[in-house]
Amino acid sequence: MTAKAPAKAADSIAANKQRTEQLKVLKEDRQSKDGAKQLAASTLMVCSSAPDPLQGSDDPALPLGSLRRRHQPAVYFG
Repeated sequence: MTAKAPAKAADSIAANKQRTEQLKVLKEDRQSKDGAKQLAASTLMVCSSAPDPLQGSDDPALPLGSLRRRHQPAVYFG
């Protein structure tokens, strides 16, 4: 997995840079064609009421890991 928790952004420019980096990491992990990466990403996903950061930014040509409901395993589409 390539993700690590970032420090809090100092300003809006830094926050935008963090969001861009977060999307890049999420795409690399949750939209990977590598089964091992998919398994690792699905194991680490947390279901919450917050919107999915990849919503509207995913690549429709690649598989997408997503959670169905709390306490249920991740599902890969594509």
